Amino acid sequence: MKVSKASLLAGLVASLVSCGRDEQEGMTPTQTMRTIAVALCERAFECSGSAPEPLDYATVAECADEWLAGTGANQAAIEASIEAGRISWEADDAEYCARLVAEALGNLSCEDYWNENEAALGVDDPRCDTLGAGLVADGDACTIDDDCASVGSDCIDDVCTPE
Repeated sequence: MKVSKASLLAGLVASLVSCGRDEQEGMTPTQTMRTIAVALCERAFECSGSAPEPLDYATVAECADEWLAGTGANQAAIEASIEAGRISWEADDAEYCARLVAEALGNLSCEDYWNENEAALGVDDPRCDTLGAGLVADGDACTIDDDCASVGSDCIDDVCTPE
């Protein structure tokens, strides 16, 4: 079974990726996502005995690589936007939150893991709600949706546009 647990952490992962202090300490978005992917995959291997199907991965690293590819997150573009000042990023909080998620996954029952029970994670920390934010106003130039500051706005034809 391919472990595509993106839906398990959809809300949390979205805030980790698309949501600031400048990046001086802590984790980049790519490092944050990798930490979460490794935790997801470690739990998959720990729970493999109760998996609905056999795992398709030989190693945790292979699983994490596949999971990251499956999230659709363009980490290079996100990090370029942070560097360009279109997205803020709380790197120190990201490290804390990635570890919090990894710990919660480690404590999640195998049943809740395979049933993608996000509520069972119990990760509720205000530091993890605002790791980053788009800084581009509607009508201004953007490169990715995450650049846009307004909730519900997307980067359409390189301009932040409300839906």
